[in-house]
Amino acid sequence: MRRCAGQWRVAGRRSVCGMGSPARERQGKGAASAGDGSANLVANGVVEFGWAAAACLATGLIIWVVLRWEMFTPEWRGPWPFECKRILSEDQVEVLTLLQAALPDMMVFPGVALPRMLYVRVEGTAKAIRARSTWRYVITEKSVDFVVCNRNAAVVAVVDLKAPQELRTVSRKRQCEKERALEGARVKVVHWSSVQARDASSIRQMVLGG
Repeated sequence: MRRCAGQWRVAGRRSVCGMGSPARERQGKGAASAGDGSANLVANGVVEFGWAAAACLATGLIIWVVLRWEMFTPEWRGPWPFECKRILSEDQVEVLTLLQAALPDMMVFPGVALPRMLYVRVEGTAKAIRARSTWRYVITEKSVDFVVCNRNAAVVAVVDLKAPQELRTVSRKRQCEKERALEGARVKVVHWSSVQARDASSIRQMVLGG
């Protein structure tokens, strides 16, 4: 009986264990399936990224080849179609000559862009730093006709051939912005007039003020 009972109990345990094993197998299969799905997603993402990188590289290579091909076409290999032109008008040449004669101890530079002679003061606050680019944009593509400097290249004054009231509306606005920037930098602005005296002492008095 015991043996039979033992066998029965062992058989019962085996049967019980046998009943529980399919459930555990299903759980194991589910976990394996989830792991395989994550791995497949990662693999697909890597493949898609690789294709995108390859497409960008191929596009860049095609553009480079086209540009290089353009550089070796007959039009690029031959003389380029540029010619020299005057950098000053006749009026500007006349004024420059008069300024150089009246200010022999100074240096006179024609056609100077404002960003070459002005910079934006930054007070140190975050707001001022963010506004610096805005102020730089204000003086972009603006220039003065002549800059008078001392021998150390420090700006003494600027000379413009036209005053704001002599310009059209759009140009007048740009001229006013330019003069406000120069005023903020404490630079003297001289408006050259064709009716002014042309002798050296008068020009020196007008530019240097003494």
